[in-house]
Parts: sequence; C-alpha cells; structure tokens
Amino acid sequence: MNKKRAFTITEVMIAVLVVAACLSPIFFIFSRGAAGTQQTRDEVLAYTYATELLDYAQSRPFDSPFLAAGMRDANALDVTQADGSTFVLKADERFERKLSVIIPSVPTTVPFTYKVLIAEVAWKTAQVKRSIAMSCMTYRNR
Repeated sequence: MNKKRAFTITEVMIAVLVVAACLSPIFFIFSRGAAGTQQTRDEVLAYTYATELLDYAQSRPFDSPFLAAGMRDANALDVTQADGSTFVLKADERFERKLSVIIPSVPTTVPFTYKVLIAEVAWKTAQVKRSIAMSCMTYRNR
C-alpha cells in the first residue's frame, strides 16, 4: 500500500511565519539604509546651497547692499547674466538659506577692510531639524 504524504495547511502557515520572521530584519536594514541615503543626499544639497550662496556673495561688489552687515534670508538670489538678462536662483523649498555678514574691526595699520560671510542652511530630515554653516571672507583695500 502506498502512503500519500503531504503538508497540512497548519505546517505551511507555520513555515511561512518562520520565513517572514527571518526576513523582517532584512527589510528593516534596507529601510534604514534608504533613510541614511536620504540624509546624506540632503546634507550634500545643503553644502551645495551654502557654497552657491557664498559664491554669489563673493561675486557681488564689496559695497553691495547684499553685503551690508547683518543677517538676511537668501532663499532666492537674483542673478544677472553677462548679456544683461536676469533670473532667480532658488533653493529647494525644504531648505532655508541665510547669509550673515560681519564686519570685524581691524587696526588702521592693516591696509584692508574685511567682511566675514557666513552661509547657514537649515532643513528637516525625518522630523529632525538639521543645519550646517560655511564661512568665507571678502576684502578690499582701504
């Protein structure tokens, strides 16, 4: 006599649950990896926006109203091209750019006047507020 052998539905369901329990940590690792990639992308964008702001500020004349002492929002920058046409350079809505201009006091024996430029970029990633700051200096003869 030939005995037929097969799995019961209960055994199949238990096997599926065991496989799912073993695979769930792998999916958790993948999701954490994706979140890390998004954080890295946002940080790279923030440094790019800060560099762009500092480059823009350094391209302005030393006495430009844009480089007056104080802090200002700099999410949209008016750029004038060589042919005289203008366009607005905007950052992604998730990012907030600010420019701080500090005029340090230097002795009169120093032949230059300086301005310290600090670009700050803030954004929110996964409900966590993050920010970076970059600085540079511009100068002219007295």
